[in-house]
Amino acid sequence: NESSATLKLKDFNSEVREFPYDFIDVDPYGSVVRYADDAIRNIRNGGYVAFTATDLSALTGSFPSKTFRRYGAHLPNDSTRHEAGIRTLSAYLAKRAAVFDRYLEPQISFWKSHFYRVIIKVSKGTAGSDKMLENIGFLNKKSEISSIYPSFEEGPLWTGKINNNDILAGMNVPEYIENPVKLQKFLDLMRNEDICRYFIDLRDLGKTFGTDIPSFEAVFQYLNNAGIHEFGRTEFSVTGLKMKTGYETVTDIFIKKTGKTHGIH
Repeated sequence: NESSATLKLKDFNSEVREFPYDFIDVDPYGSVVRYADDAIRNIRNGGYVAFTATDLSALTGSFPSKTFRRYGAHLPNDSTRHEAGIRTLSAYLAKRAAVFDRYLEPQISFWKSHFYRVIIKVSKGTAGSDKMLENIGFLNKKSEISSIYPSFEEGPLWTGKINNNDILAGMNVPEYIENPVKLQKFLDLMRNEDICRYFIDLRDLGKTFGTDIPSFEAVFQYLNNAGIHEFGRTEFSVTGLKMKTGYETVTDIFIKKTGKTHGIH
């Protein structure tokens, strides 16, 4: 196209204070923390900010002291760690937005290899800010997902939706790009993420029951036969399963396969 661009060699924080941008892309090496306030505070009302974070050791709870020091969160660093990382980052950004009487709405969130990418819409308003804060809380997989998990209050996390599904529904992968089939599969996984918060990992069930895990085809067939139809795979684990309800039905597969219960309920 014929759009023009201006290249500037300036400090990020001072630059964004000079002009109300419609879109700001924050892509540092490491944490986005030092850039978050100025990006959120100076974006145009209704504008978008994209954050790329590579400090996954902090965001996944790999180093608990760093996780708490940087994000004020406690995380177990287990099979759901990458969804926890996205939700920890989003909760942090939401709390920073609230300080400036702004509120955010997640548009696109994903994990790829060594980074998280979160794109948010930022708007002004105390009422919206107060409402947004209702989406920050704690999750306990033992009570919310399955009793195979230890009781651990994870968070604070963003507990609301992490994607704008209207945007995802309208996205199509052009055939001319490299590996369009692979990218389409990834996009399909992203569309599953807001089926629920977190997921059950078949590998965790396999370890609990001491057995190999069944294929997803077999699991999906079992769930359909049980009258459960709202489920899907997740980008956050190759063996993760998201379900609206009925996690105990997945556990039943392993109970029937092994004859063991291990106190599972």
